[in-house]
Amino acid sequence: MSALTSWVTYLPDHPFPIQNIPYGVYVAGGGQRHICTCIGDAVVDLYALSADMPAAFQSAEVVAALQAPTLNTFMALGFDAWAHTRSTIQNLFDKNTATLRDNAELQAKVMKPSNSVEMVLPATVGDYTDFYASRDHATNLGKMFRPDGNPLLENWL
Repeated sequence: MSALTSWVTYLPDHPFPIQNIPYGVYVAGGGQRHICTCIGDAVVDLYALSADMPAAFQSAEVVAALQAPTLNTFMALGFDAWAHTRSTIQNLFDKNTATLRDNAELQAKVMKPSNSVEMVLPATVGDYTDFYASRDHATNLGKMFRPDGNPLLENWL
């Protein structure tokens, strides 16, 4: 287990400790969508955080991606940008880092109780493939569901 400890209080078995930096999108004031993460029961508005602290993030490209209404641009930046952003967030929420910990005004701006926000689909899905539509995939799935019977039902034959 990582030695990281956050100044944000949460139970030891919470699904969103400082080690787990999930990304999502929530509806902010005025209906605007903001990229966010969670630490404990706090939704962290990465749009607002990156706007107030752009130098903390890897580049202007990362800041722009975090200010987009979906995760698509951020996802397209690749592993190095993701790793640096994760490290930046973990550092800002580390118990030994005063930058955000000791700034109540910034905390109020970037942290929202998770029960007060509406989470939405975080990405625009450009293409979708239903693999069950393929006869081969349907056969494989049918074998799992019906190991002792015909893997394909009448509608596939």
